Amino acid sequence: MAEVKRRLKAPTDAKNTLFTESLKNRMVASSSDFIDRNKKYVRTITVQKQPQARIDLPECFEYHPYGNQKNNIWEVQKDQLRKIVANDKEHFYTYSKEFLSGSFPLVNEHQVRMQAKLDSEKKWLVKKGFDFLNKRTNWNEHPKKPDLAKLDELRYPYVKQATETKV
Repeated sequence: MAEVKRRLKAPTDAKNTLFTESLKNRMVASSSDFIDRNKKYVRTITVQKQPQARIDLPECFEYHPYGNQKNNIWEVQKDQLRKIVANDKEHFYTYSKEFLSGSFPLVNEHQVRMQAKLDSEKKWLVKKGFDFLNKRTNWNEHPKKPDLAKLDELRYPYVKQATETKV
């Protein structure tokens, strides 16, 4: 008698007819160029839109392309945009917590912080630097030097009086 194999699992359907048909169609059809199709699509979109005027950068101004440099191109453009927004009387600009991605700071926060620091320093600095209250003119002189009256008194030798000594 021949042994019959027992199945421990239920029979499953491991065939996907739609996928096998799509594989056959890919082999028959020419390969699709997605990049070229996207380029054509972008051209159709941009033909309808007029290019917007960009913020002009002054020719005499030296600016840098990197973000960690002082006069980077993005900060220069932000400053120009702040000036445009400040002088725009036709529109009202506001801030909303719902639309944070589209918000634009009307004030340069770094510049405000630096100005506050400079204003604070002006209160306790003079143009030359720190202002000391007890300014020394002679640096060779000891800071705890006694006054002139004490110096005159110290010139004479000290003699113990008879009343001070015990016999």
